[in-house]
Amino acid sequence: MIRLLDTLALETVDVLGYSQGGAVAQYLAYTFPHRVRRLILACTYASNALSLREKIEDRLRPWLMRLLGPRRLIHFVIRTGALGPLDAKQAHRLEAMLASSGTRQMIAAAKGITTFDSRPWLAHIPQPTLIIAGNNDPAVPFAHAHMLVHGIPGARLEIIANAGHVLIWTHTDQFIALMKGFLEPRP
Repeated sequence: MIRLLDTLALETVDVLGYSQGGAVAQYLAYTFPHRVRRLILACTYASNALSLREKIEDRLRPWLMRLLGPRRLIHFVIRTGALGPLDAKQAHRLEAMLASSGTRQMIAAAKGITTFDSRPWLAHIPQPTLIIAGNNDPAVPFAHAHMLVHGIPGARLEIIANAGHVLIWTHTDQFIALMKGFLEPRP
């Protein structure tokens, strides 16, 4: 990420981390605080092993990825509603996007979900931070947003009602309004 910012000659940026990208955004803000101006964390976690369900999923995910392959596993996850409600077009787009990675990359990403834990250093994230969560997110339950907002000094939490993990597609206007309200200067 830093090389990309350097290549684009961007000294400081506002960062949005969504789902697993939230782990990357947290690490970037913590490790390179002078490069991140403001931080938005949406549908993400500090540690993905809070519940028994998450611990079981963390163990099974790499094996299921090897057994089924990315496309079939993602198809199953989307069809079971584990990410929240999607219409057919949204489901097809998400499936194509997620399945575009190879099995090896998806297994590495699955292991990253399992091993990431920002809890020891959340209090050292200095940037103004907005946390966005859906109140019906089956993939990243509300306890994660609660942990982030209480761990990052001055963080603000916004909850989108009736939204699941894919709120960026199902509640796009609300999501954008929250980001704009956080990022645009107030008169």
